[in-house]
Amino acid sequence: MEVGGEPVVNWWLKSLRDCPRLLPVSGKVTIVTSPSTHADYTEWANNRRLSLGGFEGRVLANPEAIDGAPMQDLLFALQQVPGLSNSYVMVASLDYFFGPSLPLRQLVEHSVIRGKDALVFAQPPPGESIAGRTEVHFDLQGTTTVTGECKNPKIADLDLDAPNVEADGLSTSVLAPMCIIHKSTAGALASSGLDPGLTPGPKQLARFMKQLCNTKPVYGFHIDMSLPVDSSDGYMYAKTFMEYYQSHISKVASRGVAAEAQELLTRTARDQGLATSMDEGVENLMRRSSQVKQVFLKYSVEAGDILAAKEDAIRRQEEAAATGAAPVSMVKYGVRDELPLRFRDPSTLRHKPKIQHPVFTTTANEIGLRKPDVTNLPDVYAGSAGGFTKTFTGGPYRNEALVTSTTKSKVHRLLDDF
Repeated sequence: MEVGGEPVVNWWLKSLRDCPRLLPVSGKVTIVTSPSTHADYTEWANNRRLSLGGFEGRVLANPEAIDGAPMQDLLFALQQVPGLSNSYVMVASLDYFFGPSLPLRQLVEHSVIRGKDALVFAQPPPGESIAGRTEVHFDLQGTTTVTGECKNPKIADLDLDAPNVEADGLSTSVLAPMCIIHKSTAGALASSGLDPGLTPGPKQLARFMKQLCNTKPVYGFHIDMSLPVDSSDGYMYAKTFMEYYQSHISKVASRGVAAEAQELLTRTARDQGLATSMDEGVENLMRRSSQVKQVFLKYSVEAGDILAAKEDAIRRQEEAAATGAAPVSMVKYGVRDELPLRFRDPSTLRHKPKIQHPVFTTTANEIGLRKPDVTNLPDVYAGSAGGFTKTFTGGPYRNEALVTSTTKSKVHRLLDDF
């Protein structure tokens, strides 16, 4: 599955390569798959173009893999990888997308330097329901910034079945399927195995972390987002967000110095009370958020309309493909045209991607490698119907004036006609 023009696992790989403690990847990173997906991940790892130059880590197939059982996969890795049970172990699900800039390096450094187990949490956008998710509660003992925000608080408790309440965007936190366990915890897990109460299911990792919180100090680390991509709706939400984010970044890059200066002036005026501010809670949330999180908050407000429009476009394309009829396009000059074939059938488009050297690949080339599909085709065709031109019954204008110039000979000037 691709998000933002990349397989979801590639966003992980980019974050891993920015973390010195996880390098070299060949000796420190292991992907555990089910037997049914092992071939796909192996093909990805061996394809240097798909895996950003190649994945040198291990790709293991757990013959007893069960959906919703990450702890079984962790135990399998502890048994298969020599020395893993004597080190810190990061556990993360590849069924989730954690944004384009996952601060993996900071997470690992916080956990190793503090020497404690750590879990990861996200704060959903305001108004989003957290019903059924695992809510994280803190006692706010951690590193505090100059704004008073606690960056890596100590975990007080986990509510495995959160009530049907709406997040406020500032304090409501939910568990993300990612954690770092201390080497003592990894060793105990490898020697004694899983607790019988940790049965497979969507809350298995949450139950494990709750057990840890009841027996030893566990600290939390905040990330911008945690989006599941293992369902069609979740995948579409994450994919559409990345399209929204990349569009936003392109607009920011093309605004110029004047626009940036205007935005800085407006922000300064609001801070000094010289201009009307937004709601205080919204101002505080945006001030505390990273650039990626700010874009995500804006997207969450517009996501309903964006997804509805995209679903409607896909539905019309599918209906057109099923019936063999093209969607009706824009009416122009009183003529109702059908979409040309090149806008109805992506297989008619020429797709000859250029293979670049893996060391010198460009983002434009990575985007161009994707083969067009129906979601890339336009819904309407706004080409001219030629109605105005057709009103000239005599056809295009022709110059019928009398020619009085001399006809020049191509052989000799004595042969010119007068």
